[in-house]
Amino acid sequence: MDSGAIDATRQGRLLAASAAYWKCYASGDEARAQDLRAWSPDTMANDIVPRALALVAAHSNGGRQGSANDLELRGSGQYWRMMAKKRLGGIRLSLMGVREPDMGPCQQFLSDVSEAASTDLIMCVVPSSYADAWLSAVSALRRDGVPILSLLPADLNAIAEGRVALLEIVEFKLYRVLSEGRSEQRSQYFFF
Repeated sequence: MDSGAIDATRQGRLLAASAAYWKCYASGDEARAQDLRAWSPDTMANDIVPRALALVAAHSNGGRQGSANDLELRGSGQYWRMMAKKRLGGIRLSLMGVREPDMGPCQQFLSDVSEAASTDLIMCVVPSSYADAWLSAVSALRRDGVPILSLLPADLNAIAEGRVALLEIVEFKLYRVLSEGRSEQRSQYFFF
């Protein structure tokens, strides 16, 4: 197979992951919002978090998608975890996504993060920049040396639109939170 065919296949997978993500939006206005801070309840009901995880998986693995079988609902339904490990260049990733933003992280989430922290960069899809309990937990874990970053709706929209690559989001967020000391909320891509 020539490299053109590989690039076309990869591009097709990225487009499919982006299309599945965009279909979850309850309205076009919500999807187009440049400063989107939270997904609406209707968008959440359309399972955008698993689609966001599949989008990140597609962008992290050179276009190889994770399947629905890779996702496991954990913590009494509070969060999703992609069980298959992904890579971003030479970095191993663990992908998680918050399903219940109004509840704080459960013990099982903290246990899963602790297990992955020794080998992986953990990327956690958080559906709202107002999910203070989750964002505070991510910040506290990172202060304790856990390699974890939140991905908020504006970040994911930028990836799905092709405005920024996943690696650029990682670099941007690391710079904003580590070098500049910004909050999770202020490390969203639209603040750039």
